[in-house]
Amino acid sequence: MPPKRKYNDDYIKFGFTNITVNKEVRPQCVICTTVLSNDALKPAKLERHLKTVHPTFSDRSREFFKRNMSQDIEEQLTCLIKKSPLFALQCDEKELLLSQVLETTSKSVDVMKIILDYFEKHKLMWETLAGFCTDGPMALLLCSGHVQCKVLDSGNFKLEGSANIFVFEDQVRAFVCKINLWIDKTQVKNYSVFPTLRVLINDEHYKCFTEDIQNNVFEHSKVLKEEFTRYFPEYGVVDTDVVKKLIRNPFTVEVNNVQEELIDLQNDSNLKSSFELSTNLEEFWSKKAMGYPNIQQTTFRFLMVFQPHMYVRIFFTIIYKK
Repeated sequence: MPPKRKYNDDYIKFGFTNITVNKEVRPQCVICTTVLSNDALKPAKLERHLKTVHPTFSDRSREFFKRNMSQDIEEQLTCLIKKSPLFALQCDEKELLLSQVLETTSKSVDVMKIILDYFEKHKLMWETLAGFCTDGPMALLLCSGHVQCKVLDSGNFKLEGSANIFVFEDQVRAFVCKINLWIDKTQVKNYSVFPTLRVLINDEHYKCFTEDIQNNVFEHSKVLKEEFTRYFPEYGVVDTDVVKKLIRNPFTVEVNNVQEELIDLQNDSNLKSSFELSTNLEEFWSKKAMGYPNIQQTTFRFLMVFQPHMYVRIFFTIIYKK
């Protein structure tokens, strides 16, 4: 089997960007959106498509194709947002919905005004916004005086990296437990969890500093626990939120004063089998549980609140098309 061809950024001069189909990179025309085969990732074939199918654009510059691509993507994206029951926004540098220069200051009020104006311009509804997050403080939201936002749609989406808010909560809760373990071990001078430190303490050259090192590690671990507890106080206890339990596993949550829809769901044996076979919560609630719309909409408001530093790739198969 011949090796798969790769996209070259220079191919934009022929009016082609790239998309991934079944883990294979393929060229896509920015004018007619036609997707060619991987084998067509050759300058001669891309140029032939441009001159044969779009002869009136064959002498256009690469800047023209970039602008055309950006405008088309924005129109498609805002159209999908309007038709989707819910969406979420994240401010960072990738998968942009909007990127705009800050003409005034970088204060929160100025950033918010740009987002408000964008919503008004494209007639986007705040009522369908399920979540909004940034990569950190407001200063990190800005990149060289720009406001940059991306969108996550409530259709058929795939999240790469740490999946959702529940995975994030589990990771934070596990880390807090590890800190407690470190504190307990260092208190009795057990450094099995710190192999490098253990080597240092056993080295005769550092014998005179051993006690200071031990105390510093112990105190640092306590400070670390205090900081995490201050930032994430809710993760120091067992989560008792019924809605979150329902989203994690709808077949184990107790049915007390809930909608009849949940009773129907819990007695759906086919759905239960699908849940056991699903690779993640997003797949189950967006694809399998479409017969229970009220519960499904509730889950989206949690699953779409994605955490910072997460790269999101969107596949737009909108719920309304079911």
